[in-house]
Amino acid sequence: MSCAHWLPIAVLALLGSSAALPSAAQHQVTGPSADVPRLASGDAMLSGRVLHADGRVLADLDVALYALAPDGRPGIGGTKTDAEGRFRFENISGATGIVYLVGVRYGEIPYAQRAEFAAGETDLSVDFTVSDPLEDASALLVMQTRVQTEWIGAQLFLQVVHDLRNPDDRVLFVPEAARKDAAPVFSAALPKGARDFIDRQSGLGGGLIQEGEKLSFWGPVYPGDQEIRYGFLLDGPDPGQAANALDFVLPFPAGSGQVSLLVPESDPPPRGDRIPQIFVPEQAGESQLARYDLGGVGPGGEIAISLELAESSADADRLSITRADFWIDHDDTLMRVTAEYTLRVDSPSQLLARPGESLMHIALPEGAEFLGLSGVARSIGVVANDSGGLDLRGPIRHGESSLGFKYQVPVDAEAARLDLHFDRAVAQLNVLVADNGVAIETDRLHRRRPFKQGTRVYLHNQAYQIAAGESLAVVLRPLMQRGIPRGLALASGLAAAALAAFLLVGPLRQPTPEAGTEPESETALSVERESLYDSIRDLDHDYETGKLERAEFERMRRDLRAEAVDLLRQERRALANATPPALPTEQAVACPDCGEGVAATWQFCSRCGHDLRSGGDAG
Repeated sequence: MSCAHWLPIAVLALLGSSAALPSAAQHQVTGPSADVPRLASGDAMLSGRVLHADGRVLADLDVALYALAPDGRPGIGGTKTDAEGRFRFENISGATGIVYLVGVRYGEIPYAQRAEFAAGETDLSVDFTVSDPLEDASALLVMQTRVQTEWIGAQLFLQVVHDLRNPDDRVLFVPEAARKDAAPVFSAALPKGARDFIDRQSGLGGGLIQEGEKLSFWGPVYPGDQEIRYGFLLDGPDPGQAANALDFVLPFPAGSGQVSLLVPESDPPPRGDRIPQIFVPEQAGESQLARYDLGGVGPGGEIAISLELAESSADADRLSITRADFWIDHDDTLMRVTAEYTLRVDSPSQLLARPGESLMHIALPEGAEFLGLSGVARSIGVVANDSGGLDLRGPIRHGESSLGFKYQVPVDAEAARLDLHFDRAVAQLNVLVADNGVAIETDRLHRRRPFKQGTRVYLHNQAYQIAAGESLAVVLRPLMQRGIPRGLALASGLAAAALAAFLLVGPLRQPTPEAGTEPESETALSVERESLYDSIRDLDHDYETGKLERAEFERMRRDLRAEAVDLLRQERRALANATPPALPTEQAVACPDCGEGVAATWQFCSRCGHDLRSGGDAG
């Protein structure tokens, strides 16, 4: 079991408020309120004990349990230690894959340990040893500092990570009441002109305290190694101007044993007295970086850096959307959307928004919850804006780039509605909906053949030449709520599961009515039957193009054909009750398969496709 010294926000909320927890010792709760997700139930138990380093038993201490299931569902529970410092969480799930984080708070300091049940294990023990903090941080070491740069529009985003080492066996921490006359556990500073500071301490203690350019961290710093993370922006030169370099100075109040500067490998190399000519290639997610090792710096030292901005243009008219795909998965409560844009830049230089501006706005539907970006989207400067959407700031290089993002939208029981809006023209739009028994309503898009992606079948709707500023609505409704007949719903689902496509049973097409005869009136049964014929033709195309195995193809076609024959017989009986047979007696022949009246000169049955030439079967 490994010890993790950070706590999720939900666990900190439990530990930070005794009112949220029960007052009786040993009494377990599954959540502090109805809004908190409950722990998954089962036959397992997680127990432990909290002791002080001097051997004292710590009773009536808050203990929180946070669970994260493999599918991302969280659960939170809380209890208190008993008179012997023990705690337990009973009747919880011991399923493999669930990650538990147990947290306790002693004084102002949170402690946490990660725990997982092994396969078949139902009893797990987690013990804590806590101690009074050490306020003197003079022995704290800054082992190394990594500074990573990324252009977001014409602004430079810097992420700074300080690796700290606490050689003591006690936690370094200055209580809030003692901070007026004490020095911080760790100090850092921002360069002049820094803005939009971001503290990335993952909920540790009070985090970094910013006062102008000064950053103070009062702890906790646990025994061993720990990171301090933060980020900020610097305004760069205006794209297209003569001055195309950003000069800044990084201060190091606490010094650092080793400083590394990481820049995108495609960017111009940084300049400065401390920067070597040789770099080390490094991979960070989907980004290729160049790492320059600058050596150590003493307390109070500084490092000057100059970063050149590649030749850029702020002309947003050079940017176009050649394709936009929206993949939709849904259930009774949420519609989950994965959007993928293909962007094209028709400019020899990269596109870069001016400070405070953007190259393109991406609107999210009202009430949408943003779920994240793809790694590539981050590298082209996609950021959240104040209106709940996204802004594209660049840099975007010549040619094609991909932009991916995800969000979810709540739905009601009647229908799921997705509103799409584009602030510039889209050459091709595809909406791909996981087929779980829904009908798609849209005025702007036209239906294409369904297809299979992995194990999922998607209904495909498409449109071309979406105008700038145009809005589109896509509504998903359950098939039964629209009154679609059961047979049609089943046939559509079977055809989609087979991947869909083109022509199989040519003989099933309707014969051209003879001159002077009235065309057959369209009924609900005939509409349903014609849809089945289309499904059979689509099924055959999938088999012919290698998308289906023969056994699956034959099974699916047999089911569809049986459904079609049954509908045909129902339709014939209904017509027979209303009108006499249309064929003259001397020409009437019965189809041996479906019983349909056929002419003696016909080679195939016009309804079921049976081969009449020699008694064979066309299918």
